Amino acid sequence: MSVIDEVLAYVDRQIGKSYSQSNRYGKNSFDCSSLIYRAFDAAGVKLIHKDTGGKVDISSNECYAKGFELVYPDSYAKIGKNLPSPSNITEKYQAGDIIFCCTDNSTARANKITHVMIVNQYGGITHAANPRDGVGKVGKNTYSTKVCALLRYQGEGYTGSGGGSGGSENASESNNKEITSIQIVYGEDNKPVAKANDELKGIRKLTRNARELLIEHKGNVMLPIACESVTVEFSRRSTAGKLQCKVLKDDKLDFHEGDAISFQVNGTPYFYGYVFQKSRVGDGIINIIAYDQLRYLKNKDTMIFGGTATELLQLIGKNFSLKLGSGVENTGFSAQTRIFDNKTLFDMLEEILDDTLIATGKNFVLYDDFGFLFLKDMENMVLDDFLINDSNIQDYSYTTSIDSDTYNKIKLAYDNKETGVREVFQTQNDENMGNWGTLQYYEKVSSKELAKVRAEAYLKIYNRKTRNLQIKGAFGDIRVRAGTGIYVNLDIGDIVLNNRMWVEKVKHTFEQNLHTMDLTLKGWEFVE
Repeated sequence: MSVIDEVLAYVDRQIGKSYSQSNRYGKNSFDCSSLIYRAFDAAGVKLIHKDTGGKVDISSNECYAKGFELVYPDSYAKIGKNLPSPSNITEKYQAGDIIFCCTDNSTARANKITHVMIVNQYGGITHAANPRDGVGKVGKNTYSTKVCALLRYQGEGYTGSGGGSGGSENASESNNKEITSIQIVYGEDNKPVAKANDELKGIRKLTRNARELLIEHKGNVMLPIACESVTVEFSRRSTAGKLQCKVLKDDKLDFHEGDAISFQVNGTPYFYGYVFQKSRVGDGIINIIAYDQLRYLKNKDTMIFGGTATELLQLIGKNFSLKLGSGVENTGFSAQTRIFDNKTLFDMLEEILDDTLIATGKNFVLYDDFGFLFLKDMENMVLDDFLINDSNIQDYSYTTSIDSDTYNKIKLAYDNKETGVREVFQTQNDENMGNWGTLQYYEKVSSKELAKVRAEAYLKIYNRKTRNLQIKGAFGDIRVRAGTGIYVNLDIGDIVLNNRMWVEKVKHTFEQNLHTMDLTLKGWEFVE
């Protein structure tokens, strides 16, 4: 993890804390300049004056800190002399940049600096604002006309002068420079494009005890005739909701890949998605495979991010024109800043959600509910009035295993670039190593702090047998989706299951007047 990553992670952890000049070094209080000073201090960088070597922890002298490039203006002598600042100043901002502003026109300070802020990894700004607002995030245009100076950290050995380039570095330093920001250098920084012809969510034509499949093509809504069954499948992790059906081809039915499709059950909106595949499977029959919005989370990207899973989902929704519902809960844990490279959006979200689980013990599930994304704590998805027992299923199988997702030894490695040592953090359970043999989990991590936390947490999570219950032909209930908690009461011979389990996967089958479900359930106490 780079210095700027650690700085931004520290700043993120202070969101919501109080503002105080008199207690600027208090455990839970900051003023604008102490927030910056303490953030760099936490990352191992002491802010000292580039010329005198003295401590700089006040906004008006932090702008002269050693190891920083003066991005704006082009010389230290011009700091505070070019107000109002240029209209395009925010185009220069990069994550981790320090912004020095004049928020008091009556100041007697020669460089006019009365406030300092930092550019965060979300495209905005974080600062210790005032006694009323405390430490918080604001938009990037905050005080954009009052910028006296813009600094960018380059390393303690940096000796370049101000003015944008800040001098040159030797080749080895340049080649090994850590990535702290992402910039589009070819092609336009295109704005998200919303999905066209996406109006089916507003259509309600149903009466009770009816099932209706609708397809929209270029604003024309069609009611195809479904033959055989309609199936809808949901999985808890990194999988889009899937609808599959066969429809009869007629002269009026004309649709293409990308068209919106909806399925409503007994007057209730149930599935909303888009046609991804169509194929002829017989004379006059078209097989359709459609996915909900989660399908677009299979896109790969690169991103620098630190924050909550909620904030990441909001950022992804904005960048990819995905629709978020009102049920996006605050996950409450701000993960350390990291670089995601060549990862799917699913992988990014799951990584932050895994960190949230480790830190808080809360397990959140992401799902699409009729065209809107929701993120919910699984404890808030329990169906207290739904029970699986011998009377409402056709068949079952129950499996316990140590063959997959079971580990009794955890080994995590952190590469310390300063010392050249690969530092290993490990923990184990001797009793289960004696019972099962050594089942080791290994992973490289980006920081020591992460390694320490994960080592103990992973052992707690994975040092147990997995329990899976497969249910076939259960009575259908459209409230049951992946992540839902349900109650099970089954006598499976040697033991009686009488506890709450969660739905890992579910396949709903609608055929004529029959609705059944096939379920994969896991024990509530076991969280992956």
